[in-house]
Amino acid sequence: MPGGNTVNLGQLIDKDLFASANVNVRRNASLTAPILTNVKKGTRVGRMYSWVYGKTDGKKNNDIWFQLYDDYGAGKQSSFVLFNPSYFDWKTLKEQGVKTVKEEEEEKKDKDKTWVDQLMDAGKWVLIAWVGTEAIKTTGKKSK
Repeated sequence: MPGGNTVNLGQLIDKDLFASANVNVRRNASLTAPILTNVKKGTRVGRMYSWVYGKTDGKKNNDIWFQLYDDYGAGKQSSFVLFNPSYFDWKTLKEQGVKTVKEEEEEKKDKDKTWVDQLMDAGKWVLIAWVGTEAIKTTGKKSK
């Protein structure tokens, strides 16, 4: 996700990807592979099946390619899209349940809390409310 939010790619499996820019869909994970279609901004790119990570086209750096279920040709072959965060509409992925790593960690923290921890958290708020109420009572008595 743009803006420094990290997403576990495993969450994108079986999610529909929508283009936030024009995106080339290719037969293989290579910039020299045939372009099957150019998906226009705002339209569905495809449903993610998996991803491929590695050096492609003799580059020094590794690329990530999203492997899609085949929507672009006969033969039930996969198709691929080069990953670039600006290519995809992250809002629609969020609507499909995709969470940032930070959100996942927060959820896990909450799930990992014991009932005692949860009771202590609730108790803090009860204590704060009680102290506030007593302070109001005390202030009210002094002003009379």
